[in-house]
Amino acid sequence: MLRPMPDAAEPPEPPPPPPFEPIAAEPTQVYTLPTARRVVSSGLQLALSSTSDLRRASIYIGLLVLGSFGPAIIAVLLIVGRLGDRAGDALGSVFLGQSYGAPPQPALEAALLVVAIEALVGVALFLTISIDAQIMGIAILGGRASERPLRLWESIIRARQTFWRVAGAGAVVGVVSLLVQGFVATALGGFSRSVDAASILAGIIATVVVAPLAYVSTSIVLGDVGAMESLSRSWRLFKARRLLAVVVVLFTFVTSAIQLFALSAGLDLIVRASELLHVSLTEGVVAFAVAVILILAAVVAYGSLTFTIGAVVSAPQVTGFLGLTFFSGGLDRARVDGPRPPRGFRYITRPMAIAMIALAGIVGLEIPAINSIPPPQESSILELVRSEAAAQSDLIDIQGFPAIVEDRAGDLAAGQAAGPPDADIVRAEVAYIDVPSWLLERLDCADTNVACATGSARPDAFADGAVLFLVRVAAPVDPLQERSTAVLLSFEDEVTQLRHGGTEPYGGASRVVTTTFGTSPAITARRSDGDAFISTSVAARSMWTGADLYVLIALADLPFQPLGWDAVTLVDPERGLDGGGDTLRAIWDAPLREWDFYASIFIDDYRVAD
Repeated sequence: MLRPMPDAAEPPEPPPPPPFEPIAAEPTQVYTLPTARRVVSSGLQLALSSTSDLRRASIYIGLLVLGSFGPAIIAVLLIVGRLGDRAGDALGSVFLGQSYGAPPQPALEAALLVVAIEALVGVALFLTISIDAQIMGIAILGGRASERPLRLWESIIRARQTFWRVAGAGAVVGVVSLLVQGFVATALGGFSRSVDAASILAGIIATVVVAPLAYVSTSIVLGDVGAMESLSRSWRLFKARRLLAVVVVLFTFVTSAIQLFALSAGLDLIVRASELLHVSLTEGVVAFAVAVILILAAVVAYGSLTFTIGAVVSAPQVTGFLGLTFFSGGLDRARVDGPRPPRGFRYITRPMAIAMIALAGIVGLEIPAINSIPPPQESSILELVRSEAAAQSDLIDIQGFPAIVEDRAGDLAAGQAAGPPDADIVRAEVAYIDVPSWLLERLDCADTNVACATGSARPDAFADGAVLFLVRVAAPVDPLQERSTAVLLSFEDEVTQLRHGGTEPYGGASRVVTTTFGTSPAITARRSDGDAFISTSVAARSMWTGADLYVLIALADLPFQPLGWDAVTLVDPERGLDGGGDTLRAIWDAPLREWDFYASIFIDDYRVAD
């Protein structure tokens, strides 16, 4: 009997499946559309979260700005260091021109021309850098908003990809804004007496009018469209949220005004520190190097600050664009796989690097020419007026260009080459000048070293201004030794004194103002009748200090502009030049020196504005 076969073993039951775990999806950024009331705060929050990225880019932009303007600035500092304390007068003589009595400065003018060319090239580079900075700021903010931050070189790549598109679209927007602002300012000019108020209101209106173009730059950088397409896309985005675009552009306008005020305050600080910097530039190599480093560091800081402010201004625009379009795909074209920039990448493009190297090389070649600039002439008249003004207030500014004549030492008349040095003229100056009360007090008739003519006692004698002379001799004047020093003038339609002998040292003049030293100093004025000089009344004062004699003659007592002038000293007044003396003319009976109509000193008293 067959036994039944046992049942086959049953397979074990499979273990229960593990609990279901959904696969995590790739995180995506969901942009939110801020309201018009919150777009600014959202943009500022975005800028704050991008601080570290913006900081690196700001340093990069600051260094580029230094490369653009650094050579021109160094050249200017070298010129200032060469000119020393007279740099202001020397530079003023170039920029004001000879029409204001400024002496020619050919070597200085040539050096400044080279500096001007360097500055123009620097401005062109700065405009390029500004466009790059705008694109980089938008790209960095857009990358941070999409939670895929761009590295520095990626933002630079994006700037080079979209440079010409942003530049073209920006030019269109700028032209439209200027046209609208000019038209509105002209229209408002008839309704407002304040030009500044009309300009500000015109700027606000123009900003609102161009609000439809608020998203032009972001459309190119983030949206990756062309220049013309960015204009139409910005218009469509404006129609979707009109108030949002208006707030974005108004924020740009207000922030630009704040930036202008901040830069004005910074410039004010620089002006206040300019005196210290000027001292540093003229007090040795070490001080000069420290001053140059500080100034160049300020240039880098300016470039960095400009980039940072520009990024903050762009932040609401980026937030609004991303909230309306949910798209930042344009940045993907600049993204690089790997931790390093792609092969061939340059932080500075070849044309820009060549330009910066050329600017630096030009400065190096210009150094010998700068060292050959002759130091400017010092003016004793200017120093006198400036010292008196400084004693009154720091708000009094003195500028001017007196006519200066250097006379050869040891050229006394009557063969007295070794005669008394206090009769040997070595320098003379003359200039028109207004006479404030504090300057007239310096020539107070009560002082022992001041002589006054009878006419100078009139209260209004110098109200119309005066002519101020300086006559410098080779040695200090001996107040106890009788000497005579005179200034000579000739006028149109007036008879001049004939030149007929050494006893007539005033030949060719029609009027003479003479200062006589000695125990009884006095100042007298005489007028020629053709044969001799006769006494006349004139408001005049003389002051001698050391080897300098100052003569102040009121314009009210002069008929009009002189034609010629000269200065004469006499050892023996009774014998004239036969007794010894000196004159600015190589030959005593030669014509007088031609009068320089533009030789003037300008006194700007800003205390009046207070």
